[in-house]
Amino acid sequence: MPDLHVVDTEAIAWENGVDSIAKMAPEFRANLGPPEKLEETFSKYNMKLLLSDPDTTKRGERIHLTPGYADLTPSYHDSVEECLLLEGACYIHGEGEFKGGDYFWRPPGWVHWVESAEGFDALLFHEGISEPERSGPSSRRVRPDEECGTNQLHSDHDAAIGPRGWVKRLDTNLVPWQRGPAFARSEGPLQGYDLDHVSFKVLSKNPVVGSQSLLVRLDSSYRQEGPGGHSAAQQLFVLSGSLAIGDRGIPKGGYIYREAGSVHPPMVSEEGAELFMKTEGWLDFLRA
Repeated sequence: MPDLHVVDTEAIAWENGVDSIAKMAPEFRANLGPPEKLEETFSKYNMKLLLSDPDTTKRGERIHLTPGYADLTPSYHDSVEECLLLEGACYIHGEGEFKGGDYFWRPPGWVHWVESAEGFDALLFHEGISEPERSGPSSRRVRPDEECGTNQLHSDHDAAIGPRGWVKRLDTNLVPWQRGPAFARSEGPLQGYDLDHVSFKVLSKNPVVGSQSLLVRLDSSYRQEGPGGHSAAQQLFVLSGSLAIGDRGIPKGGYIYREAGSVHPPMVSEEGAELFMKTEGWLDFLRA
């Protein structure tokens, strides 16, 4: 994969879930539920692939579930699962009602299942194998319904919630924006960011290694000072507005993956933008 990987999700077609089953990690695909019901269920699951790493089983998708979708069985994952609901609503057994703007970071082992009467759109990520996040390979382990809301991998509470904790159901509308200069006091200098024209909401964070998931708001005329790079890999999804990296424009629905240490032109946004951001370490930015 190139050190700057960009997907314009608005420009690519949805892939139906029936067609994507064969591409799932083996330990996930083998435990989806009764084979005779897979086609009916996964015909209501549509996705656009953002990222897939066969070595770690890390995976990111933009998903669209049509009305009436429901998982065939309760389950848990050996991997961390993370989701930001964009539109619609669903009920996650063991966790509660979710609507557009809600977020979760679920550590491995927590039993759940999803159903949605009206359907929903979301960004969905499996961390895959990651020692800092205490995350294992992408998998699906079928469990009975009465175990929903319990952890079947760890009896110890601290191990069950992991280094970020279980962010069970976060209404991002109730999380305050932090202006750039205030946010930078807890992160470091963020050399090269246009701190006077950016705000952050922290959704989840690993305080040991600095990895985190954020909402980022770029004011109109946001402009970094020059080219540079991050010491950790970074993922961005444009929720609204648009931005550019050098002469490459990235509209709403654009997804960006930046390799750790790779150097790119400055990021600018003339109209402003709101982003979902994932970092695999401290959110630094070093000018080239």
